[in-house]
Amino acid sequence: MRITAYAEELLSESDRLTGWPQRVLVMQKNWIGKSRGVEIVFPVADRSEKLSIFTTRPDTLYGVTFMSIAAEHPLLPVLISGRPEEAAVRTFIEKVKGQDKTVRTALNQEKEGVFTGAHAIHPITGERIPIWVANFVLMDYGTGIVMAVPAHDQRDFEFARKYHLPIRIVIQNPSGTLTEPAESTHRLAAAYTEEAGTLVNSGPFSGLPPLEAQSAIARFVEEKGLGKEKIHYRLRDWGVSRQRYWGTPIPMLYCERCGVVPVPESDLPIALPEDVPFTGKGGSPLSESPSFLNTICPKCGKPARRETDTMDTFVDSSWYLCALLRSRQCRGDGRCAHRLLDAGRSIHRRHRARDSASALLAVLDQGDARPRPDQGR
Repeated sequence: MRITAYAEELLSESDRLTGWPQRVLVMQKNWIGKSRGVEIVFPVADRSEKLSIFTTRPDTLYGVTFMSIAAEHPLLPVLISGRPEEAAVRTFIEKVKGQDKTVRTALNQEKEGVFTGAHAIHPITGERIPIWVANFVLMDYGTGIVMAVPAHDQRDFEFARKYHLPIRIVIQNPSGTLTEPAESTHRLAAAYTEEAGTLVNSGPFSGLPPLEAQSAIARFVEEKGLGKEKIHYRLRDWGVSRQRYWGTPIPMLYCERCGVVPVPESDLPIALPEDVPFTGKGGSPLSESPSFLNTICPKCGKPARRETDTMDTFVDSSWYLCALLRSRQCRGDGRCAHRLLDAGRSIHRRHRARDSASALLAVLDQGDARPRPDQGR
């Protein structure tokens, strides 16, 4: 589902939800993750490929001393192909892919990486920048490639110290006490991440305050055709398929002659089979049910197979309101909810689990789940 098309609407409309708990609103905004910054292109040295990075701190552009790329990045196999480092990089990729993403990005997680053997070209200075694979870089945000500025980003700083990479100060603090560390000693105790002070070692932008430099460097990059100002969202499109039995079947068929074919509306809803063996071997249990898997293509009449993934539980919960519409207003007409929604009625608010307990108890009391006399609810 293309949920990213609604990113800005989800963010702006959250300010109208005055009855929602503040912690839920903060969670929502962080989930959407809106960031304003600059997308900049770093050409790959001696190759035709280009690395596109997104940064919210263009004022630190002159402090880049290496690039970090996610292990899952599709460009990575191209970068390492035929290089002496290829085998070591592939081993590291497999190791990182088996790690939990939350653990990889945790602040206290050890920073690990491996050099790809490839270099990028700094778009302004022309300097050759080594490209490393790093375990804390993910494809889920930005472009999956990071311009590493170890003097002004703590993760980059820890990574640079571990692998003895250069650290270049490009923002001096207001008191002027930051010392340019020698590569062998790394006297800097931690990255300076504040947006206060003055740019140094930054060409024509030296002497500017960081906030002013952000705008100036962004304009410069855009004027020179090296990149453009952009808004990024952490939000990603929603993959709704799940490899489980209990769920809403995905109404698609696969036919060797016709390709992917939707199930005709007259055949909906698709009923889950009751002859499914639960083996625990992984994958969708529905693929183990011949009576469900094997069907006939509605277009050509030849054998076809059903999609065996089911939909995410959020899809199920998005429609439980229709059960209420049907039971209270439709008197058994199975298509009533469809007509009500087509009539353009809006939903003021859809309650979720945290505030649905009383409603669920009311439904349970009317059905077969009534408590026995010797039991409490």
